[in-house]
Amino acid sequence: MRHLSIGLILVLVAGCGGGDDRPSVYPVKGKLTMGGTPLADALVTFIPESGPSAIGKTDSDGVFALTTFEAGDGAVVGQHTVVVSKIKLGEGEDYDASAMLTEGGAPAGATEGVPEETEVKELVPEEYTSRMSSPLKKEVKDGDNEEMVIEIP
Repeated sequence: MRHLSIGLILVLVAGCGGGDDRPSVYPVKGKLTMGGTPLADALVTFIPESGPSAIGKTDSDGVFALTTFEAGDGAVVGQHTVVVSKIKLGEGEDYDASAMLTEGGAPAGATEGVPEETEVKELVPEEYTSRMSSPLKKEVKDGDNEEMVIEIP
């Protein structure tokens, strides 16, 4: 499972660039539920057909705002596959997903600083944690994209 999370971050980082040639991004906010209940402290990743990915962390109400280059800036226009992850480490508490974001809100390392021998458990059904299998699709439009609802049965 650790490899899956690290692979997700590599996809995100590979899509992130800098400089003046950045594509335009538009604000995206929404709510994530699993089994009809808001899913707190999860990572929501929008992976476009082309361009950089965007990532956000849900709050206690399952609400998130996406970041591509700078905190809360949004995502690129187009169709996106949505990937969700919520990690629990060993027998302890849920993994603090904010550790996957830098201070500016950009993606960092998946389980950076976690000892290799620590058991990493994914709490979201496996099909929703991979770009290749996630059935979740959302379209980001030019302009404001607030109130997207993502539901995992």
